[in-house]
Amino acid sequence: ELNQPLAALRTLSGNTVRFLQRGALDIASSNLHTINELVDRMGKITASLRAFARRSDDGGEARLDQAVDAALMLLHPRLQRTNVRIDRDYAQEPGDVCLAIDQTRLEQILVNLIGNALDAMRDQVDRRLWLTGADTGSHFQLDVRDNGPGIAPDARVH
Repeated sequence: ELNQPLAALRTLSGNTVRFLQRGALDIASSNLHTINELVDRMGKITASLRAFARRSDDGGEARLDQAVDAALMLLHPRLQRTNVRIDRDYAQEPGDVCLAIDQTRLEQILVNLIGNALDAMRDQVDRRLWLTGADTGSHFQLDVRDNGPGIAPDARVH
């Protein structure tokens, strides 16, 4: 996830030095602005990875909106490359959904489910992902659906 912005930083920084030497300050300034944005993005990615790597101390309660946002942040480069449309419908305000699960664990589950959905849609032209949820009274059900081809019948027996 960090390789793409690192490669862009290498190219932009090298070009910026040459533009400064030539006196092309407008282009150099634009490159520096882009570099700043890439560094911010990398900071968000590493912060998400750090939070992902360490155990959460939130006592086993997770907020759905934060978990989905963290998962999408980690998957952002893939989402951007695949141009997938994401529809969210939680049947209530996502900030109001608190779940009895460790925050980091929920994020890991969502990254796996969404990542699997992206893999399933690899050959689709119009990629769509639906995150739909509902409070059933005793628990909250979150469905992660995609418009991929589905699982082949012969693979379902495994």
